Amino acid sequence: PLAGRWVSGGTGDQWGRSTLWSASPTHSLADSPDGDHAASVDSWVETVPPLDLSGLSDCRLDYTIENRRADESYFELVAFSESGSTDYLADLYLEQGRQSASFGLESGRPDVHLRVTFFSNEFIADGVYLDDLEAHCIDPALPGTGHGLGTGTSFASPLVAAAAVLRRSLHPGE
Repeated sequence: PLAGRWVSGGTGDQWGRSTLWSASPTHSLADSPDGDHAASVDSWVETVPPLDLSGLSDCRLDYTIENRRADESYFELVAFSESGSTDYLADLYLEQGRQSASFGLESGRPDVHLRVTFFSNEFIADGVYLDDLEAHCIDPALPGTGHGLGTGTSFASPLVAAAAVLRRSLHPGE
């Protein structure tokens, strides 16, 4: 279910689409899609292909999170480029509901991936569900003030295709 949109790996990797919770019908991305995660997990999931943020600035990622952790597990969200730079976006440890995180250094790069990393201790518990991931950037080439916030399918940028791939990976039938 993640093929072509997300790739995952690491110790105890269970990342996949889940129907146990979603912000908008019918699926979300979860560290343990069928319920509880295993003990001592060190896994990750990241976007494939990369987001092309060329020529764009002030990029941010909006997402909805359902945090069901009852243990000492740890999640973080990062953006990184194939050229080697990394931006820490958010610690998902206590987040709940609709959230936003700035891309910072990764804005303007043609090869940006999003990665969620999950670490758990010896406890077995339910984890985190992510849904409605949307990337938003300012395109200085827009007329008027030279800046504008673009979202949705009418946003004339390579980012639209990448955002659509992210959304489609979570809601493949829509």
